[in-house]
Amino acid sequence: MEYLRDPDYSSNQTRDVLISIGCLIVSALFLYLGFSVDSAPKKNKQQKGLAEAVQASTSSTVWDFKIRKDPTNLFTIRYPNYLNSESFSPGSARVKSEDKGIDVVAKAWDAGDVPGISVLYEDELKTRSESGTVSYKYLKDGDYFVLSGKNESGNIFYLKEVSKEGYFYSIETTYPEIHKPAGDAIVKSFSTFPEMNIVRLSGELVQGSSTYPVIFKLSVTDDGTVSGYYWYKKNKESNHINVSGKVSDKSPRTLTMVTGKGTEEWFFSSNSSGPLSMYSELRGKMLKYESNESRLAGNSPTKEYTFTLNQ
Repeated sequence: MEYLRDPDYSSNQTRDVLISIGCLIVSALFLYLGFSVDSAPKKNKQQKGLAEAVQASTSSTVWDFKIRKDPTNLFTIRYPNYLNSESFSPGSARVKSEDKGIDVVAKAWDAGDVPGISVLYEDELKTRSESGTVSYKYLKDGDYFVLSGKNESGNIFYLKEVSKEGYFYSIETTYPEIHKPAGDAIVKSFSTFPEMNIVRLSGELVQGSSTYPVIFKLSVTDDGTVSGYYWYKKNKESNHINVSGKVSDKSPRTLTMVTGKGTEEWFFSSNSSGPLSMYSELRGKMLKYESNESRLAGNSPTKEYTFTLNQ
């Protein structure tokens, strides 16, 4: 076994081992590079697909609410997007959020068998008082009534029933105390029921130290189209100014409306890149031009106002 001590043999053996290790390293490197080159397009494609899906979802959502009619077209309701459990049938609608415990129920029925809205008011007041507590009540005889308080489960309820053109219309929301801010926002939208695609906003135009209280009455649609009018609070509603426009499909969302004569341009801005909200404070600016031609020509406005509006 003396040949094992031969320096030339030992050197050759070491060289062969090093070459083998080098080949293994090079092969592993090629395999890694081949896998990375193959998988990178797939990963990039997946990321691109996810980004496009998110962008498409955002761009298709104009408002932070939905607008639906019952199947018989007796009433229209407007409700937040998070009320995603929906059930509609002739003369009836129910939308709710399972995780928040917020529920909205709307109904319509023929008023022929009931003497008047005051009878419904007395019946509901008695029932609600026996099963829970009533903390607020209001009856406008011949028109509508409102009841609010807590039900037998301890949740807040707000009920509005309306008499209109031979029908009774009822809408009610219930929600836990912890979600009172969200529930209060929903209640505000009940003011125009049974046509809840009508939005009423009020606030002030501001220019320097001067303020001008205004009121808007707008009709909104799912695709972001808006039409209606506004008037200065010091005047009668009949002395109003027509406006119309549409929510942009860009981010951030902006509702732009132009007056009938084209001399005013209103910009309602969103606070985020998501859908435009009608359940929170709306801010923006109004530009007044010398004429419609001046506005279309891109000339500078003669006056600029800021505003804050609420439902």
